Amino acid sequence: MRRGALSIIAVAAALLGSVPGLAAPGEPVTPELQAAYLAVLANPADPAANLRYAQIAEQLGENRKALTAYERMLVVDPNNGDARAGMTRVRRKLQPPVTQVMLETAIAWQSNPRLVPNGIDDDFISETGVMIRDEHKLGDIRWRTIANGGLDFYFSDHDLNYQFASVTTGPLFDVTPSMALNPFVGGGIAGYQNRYYYSEGTVGAQAEGTFNGAYQMGKVRVGYREYGASFTTRRGLFVDGTAKFSMPDLLGPGGLLVFTPTVRWSGIEGTGLDTNFDDVAPGQYTLYTAELGYYQRVFEAVTMGPTIRVGQTFYRTDETLSGDKRTDLIV
Repeated sequence: MRRGALSIIAVAAALLGSVPGLAAPGEPVTPELQAAYLAVLANPADPAANLRYAQIAEQLGENRKALTAYERMLVVDPNNGDARAGMTRVRRKLQPPVTQVMLETAIAWQSNPRLVPNGIDDDFISETGVMIRDEHKLGDIRWRTIANGGLDFYFSDHDLNYQFASVTTGPLFDVTPSMALNPFVGGGIAGYQNRYYYSEGTVGAQAEGTFNGAYQMGKVRVGYREYGASFTTRRGLFVDGTAKFSMPDLLGPGGLLVFTPTVRWSGIEGTGLDTNFDDVAPGQYTLYTAELGYYQRVFEAVTMGPTIRVGQTFYRTDETLSGDKRTDLIV
């Protein structure tokens, strides 16, 4: 009798080892999870049994066991929508916290930094920017926060110095197995000519994912700016949308072609400093830009390539000397 009992235990242990992701012998389990486990043991290829086990394990916070069960379901039934959605959801939960810091700096020369018709005085400018991107979990939700800051410092014309800081934050939701949605809110503040320049609030959403082996993105944003009393610019809304389309290995292995279109509508009253081609310049206008870049991996840690950007701005209020509405073309 004792040998027979030992044989039964050995068979059960062998079955347990053949179904990865289930609770190992001796691990505490709830009666509901134990029942689901036994159902999978009875038929490891049964999608319904695996789905029930995965869902119970996920509810109990046993995300790695749930992930293994979802993956096992997809081996048997690759088109199972519940398994694919569950696998994506659990993978998001298992992602570790991450913080990235990116620093950019450059030295530039401007022939006419004050944009005056006479008395032109050139100057060198150092442009420095920093971005901090943080993602971590708040409960079961993954949360993203992005902080940006920058300084344009003129070597001689210090009154043209420009500083800004902004932050956006919001959760990440998986819409499909290959696409996530990031609704966000944010705010920012800037200084110019050693004085308070503006503050702003924003709200928007970004959809992103990996398609055709490369990162793709689309973002819509609505913002409101209030300018300081020292400037002729006052306040107003702006709305913009941008996208990023990436095509890897288009012209050869290790290459990446990136197309980035942007459209922006600004209803900000008055005119003011156009600090950056990427930033929201004061004024009432509609802006269209398109950027095309090609990047080639030269070495393991070195990527190089050219970028061209073209923008056309149509103003609704500014008129030229001939009485026509002002338009700006920037390449």
